[in-house]
Amino acid sequence: MICPKCQNEIPDESIFCPNCGYQLGESDFTNTISKGKISLNILFSIIGIICAVIIIVILIAVNSTPAAKYNKAEDAFAAGNYERAIKYYTAAGDYEDAQEKLAEATIADHYAKGIEFFGKEEYDEALAQFKNAAGYENSDEMIKKCNYARGNLYLEAGDLLSAAEEFKAAKGYEDSNEKILDIGREYVKNKDYETALTVFGYVKGGKNDEYAQYAQGMISFNNKKYAEASAYFEKAGTLFDAEGLYAESVYNNAKSFMDSQEYTSASKLFIKISDYQDSSEMSNACILLSAKKNMEEGNLNQAKKELGTLPDNFSYNGTNSADLITKLNSISNWIGLCGQWSSTTGLAESNCKARNYYYDGGTWTHDIEKGDYKLDIKCRLNDDGSINLSGNGSIFVFTNWSTIQIGLKYNISKSISFDKKVSASDFGTPLVIDDYTTITLSAKGIELKYKETDNNSVTSFIYTYTTKVTFGTLSNTY
Repeated sequence: MICPKCQNEIPDESIFCPNCGYQLGESDFTNTISKGKISLNILFSIIGIICAVIIIVILIAVNSTPAAKYNKAEDAFAAGNYERAIKYYTAAGDYEDAQEKLAEATIADHYAKGIEFFGKEEYDEALAQFKNAAGYENSDEMIKKCNYARGNLYLEAGDLLSAAEEFKAAKGYEDSNEKILDIGREYVKNKDYETALTVFGYVKGGKNDEYAQYAQGMISFNNKKYAEASAYFEKAGTLFDAEGLYAESVYNNAKSFMDSQEYTSASKLFIKISDYQDSSEMSNACILLSAKKNMEEGNLNQAKKELGTLPDNFSYNGTNSADLITKLNSISNWIGLCGQWSSTTGLAESNCKARNYYYDGGTWTHDIEKGDYKLDIKCRLNDDGSINLSGNGSIFVFTNWSTIQIGLKYNISKSISFDKKVSASDFGTPLVIDDYTTITLSAKGIELKYKETDNNSVTSFIYTYTTKVTFGTLSNTY
């Protein structure tokens, strides 16, 4: 033990300190025993602590294995604690299917958070979570619900375009399509036609809505595309002032045709709106101007037909229907010739004769059959009463003579084209149209004669090529 006085060690069997002579009393021995007990208690405590530490270390080691972490993740996932599950699946690394389960837990966590946010009406956050969980459970349906809810919020705030975009994203959820149409109609009412069409385009078939038709009509009308505008306004029916705008669009379109001398098209349009302004009179004016134009272009039959539909003595801008009819009557014989004629009979020949003595080498022939050739005839009236007679067509002609058939040459479609000034009295008399061709026009039809003589002085022979064609069938009138 230790001397209480000098702190030196005293042998256990001694009652005196060999160093300072201090005599040990009873109390000194009691303290020594207590200290011994204390030392034992400390020892036991230390041993207990060491054991606890060892146990903790063992437990930590056991719980730190991938299997333990995987099992904890499984328990957390089953309990719906996806954040904890994600933590332990991550810690489990490549153990078994931990990575697949981690992906599933991550998606499930997004979905759960989406449900939570949606319940709090925090739709932006909910939408983001559901998009991250796309395809899981009913996430796709919840995405539509979020878009629909966001659309309603925008609608309440007066942001119509944003609302329409959200309803579009809702992809037909509940009445989202009808709300899109309502928004489009509202834009039409506010005369924002371009935006209206954008909104109507969010719904399949939305542009067929009568409001959309009206909007398209207004855009076309403002751009002076009257043909398009009239078609749209017609489909808009009685919406707003669509009926009046339809008539105005048709009228303006007809005027455009009239200005470009497309009188037939213009007249038809004016007839469609005959009760609108002076449309009925303008229709007749177009017919009159068309008749005059046809007379100038040689389409006399068409002009006569058009003039017959007009009121007696109808006038427009200095042109009078009665005056035009009088002009036509003065050349009535010629009117029947205007049109496309088909050949009915014909014969082409190639002949050879000696120049200075009698010799006839013979004649090669070619028959022209019915319908083989066409000839267009037009007659244009001049102010002096004369007629400009024009024609275009083709015929068969030989271009050489030969002693054998194989040596013959010919042109199966020699062009016949002329524009000749004649008088009304020339009807029925032969008219020279070029150096080789004459034409006779009569009530029976048209006879065309072609004759070319090869009178080359370096040869002893004269070659003659002739063609005669009768055009007796009028297949189309002009």
